[in-house]
Amino acid sequence: MDTHAGMGGVADHTWRDDMSSRIDAPGVKDVIGVKQAMRHPADGRLHFSELKAHAECPRMVVHACSEARDLTRAMLVGGITDSLVFASGRGHALYPGPRRAGKEWDEFKVANPGKYLCIQSELDEAVGAAQAVLAHPVARDLLDGAEFQRVARWEAYGLPCASGIAGERGGFDAIHLSHKRRRPFIADLKTTVDTEPRAFSRHAESMLWHAQGRWFLDGAHALDIDVHDFYLIGVRSKPPHIVTVLQVPARALDIGGMMITKWTERHKACEAAGEWPEYVQDVTEMTLRDDVLFDE
Repeated sequence: MDTHAGMGGVADHTWRDDMSSRIDAPGVKDVIGVKQAMRHPADGRLHFSELKAHAECPRMVVHACSEARDLTRAMLVGGITDSLVFASGRGHALYPGPRRAGKEWDEFKVANPGKYLCIQSELDEAVGAAQAVLAHPVARDLLDGAEFQRVARWEAYGLPCASGIAGERGGFDAIHLSHKRRRPFIADLKTTVDTEPRAFSRHAESMLWHAQGRWFLDGAHALDIDVHDFYLIGVRSKPPHIVTVLQVPARALDIGGMMITKWTERHKACEAAGEWPEYVQDVTEMTLRDDVLFDE
């Protein structure tokens, strides 16, 4: 092997040049050592969907703020379900073509700007889920008389915050200030794979929805909206469209509040320093699960 060769026999200078080109690529060098505000590009504010990336590492926040999220099937069905239940939002258009590609698809996208573009199976799932929510007595009780999908902007934690973007996505799904039996609350609709109460609760915890609830309640309070409780209305995205309503307990909301405090303080520190660290900054030891066994 060439004594001047580096990895895989490639000359050192070639490997270094290749790495330099990667670092110089847009989206990488732009955020290293640059002091700039990390906000949603549409409104220049911090949203929970970007802030929660701090649960992984600050570098994930940069990606969340700079890269448009791919619209997955689950997100598409959920968005259409929201628009049907709340009779608002982006609306949808049914694509009749055999596949989402080619000239017909491009023309369809141009003809339906801003809408959710779906195929029949996706629309069927969303319609079924929406009908189930609207027919469910507990969900219906929470939604009757509520204000739907308020886009909100507020100042908190020393940062410009928001929920929802006008014309793109809703904010607070349902705000009810005068329910006949319940304290003023915010409710959020979630389409999900499993609404069995224990499974739904574990999924809600893993998705950090208790922290999202604290974010919503804090935002409402900053706008002088007197709300106290947070509910999750869950509906299975696939048949049978079973609905479960969870009230997020005060302890979970308190834990969510501690998460938000940690994330917002870290966010401000990263902005001030122009540094958005990755998971680790040095060699770290490989870990094994506690239940790993070795049979001799």
